[in-house]
Amino acid sequence: TPIKSSAASDVYKRQRKVITEHSTIGVVLTTDGSITQIDREDYVEAEERVVRELKEQGKPFVIVLNSTHPNDAETLALAMSMQEKYDATVRAADVMQMSAAEFYDLMELVLMEFPIRMVHVALPEWISALDPEHWLIQRIMEPVNAASKQLARMRDYAKLTESLSGIDGFEAPLVKRCLLYTSDAADDLI
Repeated sequence: TPIKSSAASDVYKRQRKVITEHSTIGVVLTTDGSITQIDREDYVEAEERVVRELKEQGKPFVIVLNSTHPNDAETLALAMSMQEKYDATVRAADVMQMSAAEFYDLMELVLMEFPIRMVHVALPEWISALDPEHWLIQRIMEPVNAASKQLARMRDYAKLTESLSGIDGFEAPLVKRCLLYTSDAADDLI
């Protein structure tokens, strides 16, 4: 039975209120069409709207592509295409069969969608005695500055570690700590 337009409008208003006023994070649950008798195409418009609204609100979110066959090549290809389309993390899963560990992995993915507010690169104290124009400081700061332009979400920290790993004579950096519970989330790198 088709939903009457006024009922659909009420559902939309309630969803929008939840997104704008009550949610901190979002998990967009959609499907490849294998879960119900509803075709995939019938989910796309609502999916696009919810993703757009979450982005407009700046809410960290992930998309779960619910499927009875989450590891099939076709499902994984759809997840990749959605990831490119929405510039968001998409996880293919059979939600009814998810284990606690898979659920925790999903929550970790959501945490990695929070914005990076600050990155702190920890260096040995003796380096601070050098002039900011010293060749060694420049050798470190150039890749940091280049990578910082690409950092937006916590998941982007790998771009910084890759950039720092490219400095000859330096050990690969590692994330020492992520502070997700403050307004100024930070990565400490060694």
